[in-house]
Amino acid sequence: MWAYVRQWRNTVTLYRHAAHVDPDNDFAHSALACYFAYVGEHEKALPHSRRAVVIRPASPVYRLQLGKLLCATERYTEAVSCLERLVRFSPGSVEGRQALALARKRLEETRRDLVPRPQSKSQTEPPR
Repeated sequence: MWAYVRQWRNTVTLYRHAAHVDPDNDFAHSALACYFAYVGEHEKALPHSRRAVVIRPASPVYRLQLGKLLCATERYTEAVSCLERLVRFSPGSVEGRQALALARKRLEETRRDLVPRPQSKSQTEPPR
C-alpha cells in the first residue's frame, strides 16, 4: 500500500480508497478513525473505529481507540462496556485503565445530572 501514497492527493484519500476496495482492511479503517478524530469529526470517526474492532476484535489498540471516541461523543455507557472488555483481555493496559476510569467518571456525572434534586422548602412555596 505504501507504494501508492505518492499517487494519491493525501493519505486520507489513500485510506478511503483502501477501505473501499477492501472493507476488511482494519488498518485503513483505524487510520481514517484517527484522522477524523484528530480533526474533531468524531461522528465520522466512529463507524471506521467500530469497523476496525469488528474486523480485529482482539486488538487492544482498536478497542482503546473506539472507547475514547465513544467518550468524546458522550456515549459513556458504550465506552465503559468497550473499555471493560479491553481491560479484561489486556489487564496490563495502563492507558486502557485510565480511559475506563474516565468513562466511568463521566457516566456517573451524567447520571447524577439526570437525577432530579429535591427542592428546598423556599423553592416550593409561592412568593408572598
